[in-house]
Amino acid sequence: MLAIACNIDLNRHEVANRVLKNDSSVCRRKNPAAFEKLRHHLMAFFPLENKAIENLSAENVGEILNEVRASIRALRDAGKGG
Repeated sequence: MLAIACNIDLNRHEVANRVLKNDSSVCRRKNPAAFEKLRHHLMAFFPLENKAIENLSAENVGEILNEVRASIRALRDAGKGG
């Protein structure tokens, strides 16, 4: 929802990296509060992803992340109104 509030596509790796580097110019909709929360979530997420890969397999983590991304896309598309 935070990515939607900022109108950014986190499916693009380079965009996620720019968010992590605190580059708010990736936002197509200015929402400083949402951007800052999103950045903090991403900063917390990446170590969790690495820990999951250690405990699961990279393939399993990839499958889980693909499901999460699909859910995010569905929410984003639903918000477009058609």
